[in-house]
Amino acid sequence: MKQINREGLLNNAVAFHEAGNRCYRNEPSVISPKTGGVFLGAPCIVCYAFSIELYLKLASYLLLGNYDMRERNLSVLFRNLPKDIREKIEDHYEIIHPRMMWNVEQELAEASAAFVDWRYIHEKVYVEADPENLARIGSALHRTCRNLAPDLISTFESGSFA
Repeated sequence: MKQINREGLLNNAVAFHEAGNRCYRNEPSVISPKTGGVFLGAPCIVCYAFSIELYLKLASYLLLGNYDMRERNLSVLFRNLPKDIREKIEDHYEIIHPRMMWNVEQELAEASAAFVDWRYIHEKVYVEADPENLARIGSALHRTCRNLAPDLISTFESGSFA
């Protein structure tokens, strides 16, 4: 079994979530200052979706000591987690998004193709994804992972966790 750097996995999950946040905030960039005020849809969705994948793999690693490195389907990664952990993720998601219409598993089913679809959006006629829900799922997964391993702190965090 391949050794995994859990701190590196958490750092990547946090970094891609933050990259999604930055794309979503519509801030101008050094490369293209004219992007200020323009939603950077594809990078935002791709970063959030990849962050979710990494968080699901981190949760699996923290609980089971491994994860399927080849699996990319968010729904499958979620279903591979123990039921009590899936329920904790749902609880954290409900706190963040109390008026949710769907549960996390339904949201993940919708988001599962986002990483591929939005990376290749130029080849699609129509795609849809909600960056707010992806951000909320990522936040719920972050909370869950931090609860599973309170000593595991990303270099991007201050160390305090609420």
